[in-house]
Amino acid sequence: MNYDAIIIGSGMGGLTTASLLAQMKNRKVLVLERHGKLGGYTHTFKRQAKYKWDVGLHYVGNMRPGEQGRQVMDLVTGGLLDWAEMPEAYDVFQYPNFTVRLARSREGFLAAFLKVFPGEQAALESYMNACEAAVNAMLPYLGDFLAPRFLRPLLRNLPTRGMRLAKQATAQVLEKLVPNPHLRSALVSQWGDYGLPPSQSSFLIHAIVMRHYLQGAFYPVGGANRIAEAVKTVVEAKGGEFRTKAEVAEILLNGEGRARGVRLKDGTEFLAPVIVSDAGARNTYLHLLPPTAAPEITARMKNFEEGVSSVTLFLGLKASPAALGVKGENYWLFDRESHDEIYARRNRLAEGEVGMAYVSFPSLKDPECTEHLAEVVALLDLAPFQRWASQPAKNRDQDYMALKKRISDAILKFVEQRIPGLSELVSHAELATPLSNVHYCAHPGGAAYGLPHTPARYAESWARPTTPIPGLFLTGADAMSHGIMGAMMGGVLGIGAIEGVRTLGKVMSQAAKPRAKGAGTSLSNAGPRAPAGMDTPASNPGASA
Repeated sequence: MNYDAIIIGSGMGGLTTASLLAQMKNRKVLVLERHGKLGGYTHTFKRQAKYKWDVGLHYVGNMRPGEQGRQVMDLVTGGLLDWAEMPEAYDVFQYPNFTVRLARSREGFLAAFLKVFPGEQAALESYMNACEAAVNAMLPYLGDFLAPRFLRPLLRNLPTRGMRLAKQATAQVLEKLVPNPHLRSALVSQWGDYGLPPSQSSFLIHAIVMRHYLQGAFYPVGGANRIAEAVKTVVEAKGGEFRTKAEVAEILLNGEGRARGVRLKDGTEFLAPVIVSDAGARNTYLHLLPPTAAPEITARMKNFEEGVSSVTLFLGLKASPAALGVKGENYWLFDRESHDEIYARRNRLAEGEVGMAYVSFPSLKDPECTEHLAEVVALLDLAPFQRWASQPAKNRDQDYMALKKRISDAILKFVEQRIPGLSELVSHAELATPLSNVHYCAHPGGAAYGLPHTPARYAESWARPTTPIPGLFLTGADAMSHGIMGAMMGGVLGIGAIEGVRTLGKVMSQAAKPRAKGAGTSLSNAGPRAPAGMDTPASNPGASA
């Protein structure tokens, strides 16, 4: 069978690229997924035939009808997906000596911090203005790989304030803008959304995340698996095809070095003139391509640090957490104000010491959810689990299970001290480790995110949709940025790289058009759309391995 394009991986970036190629260019697309389920970090899994958890999507911003993110998402999913708005105070930052309940809108953001830090209006305004300038710097960064080649050096080196901010670490920028160290700590509380503490993260990714949620947060009605279901419907209507348990082992090149197809682990080959990888830049260059295909990038990639990894404690509850006063908001819990110390001590979790935790209550976010759920994410590297990597998934020895129980008990105790009564509601608990990332998604080092968003990342030529291999493109988080929205926009930019800037313009124009009345209800049993306005802390895919 002949295909116009082959997409490796069905994460948010792969789904976006598949949908837009099918809709905008009528391309016949084949999507290959190594897991038994489609969706990457948007898939779900069940336990006891009733508890269903999302593995990576916890909340998404920019989903209010009419906002650009919602417009693009509706185009990608064919308008088959509804989004429920979370409470106005959608994030709670809790420290030993203060708590900030973050509220949507610029005014709500300022009021939330001024309530805890009165007299800091000027510093907060300076901070928000810097975030806006940094986000605006994304335009020349994107132009670096979408513009004609002769313009790229000029765009890359524009001496704007935004570009200077984007190339600095978050801590470096905040120390100049915000004298109060307690306020500085509070302002970076969402760093789990991009996986690096303030001394290591680029201020650009911090600003993107802050601005992304400024108008509120949303959750997909029916769960994140509805995204892949919707895209599958759209792509198959155009003659496209999806295959699960189809692990790509190699990208095939012709004698001139052009991508011409893929070979699966079982030896099956598929050919197409366009190959798009949603497997991540590291996997693509180091594992799927021959070492001679892009030697300079391969050498640099080997020395580029891996992203952060984590564990997720999935909880099935006997009763609604609303009884504890929770309304569906997320909780960021910290044992101290120094986020760099928390990050440096992250592996002490293996001994039972918890420095931070992100707590989410998906059953209070999703109006279709019939069971009570919670999820807790905490940072922890692959290293403490490495000795069990060679043992079969779901059948590792008792020492591994004992380690998982020690970590689970420590996390639940840490959360219980801050959200009293939660532990008494637990009827099922299951911990997913970085080995789950390796097993289900082949993420190097068990990293939940792609390339880490350090300032150095934005200077690398391979952190974008284009590659030096003709016919090969990247999509997803490594083509743009982390999270559901970042990966989706990586897919959008990939269309510009594959089909040209005019097609990219057509995508954005089509997304902005009003959709037919009633769109967005076909996959939902919830009736009319719920009223609505990057995204997820590091998490683990699927059931624990």
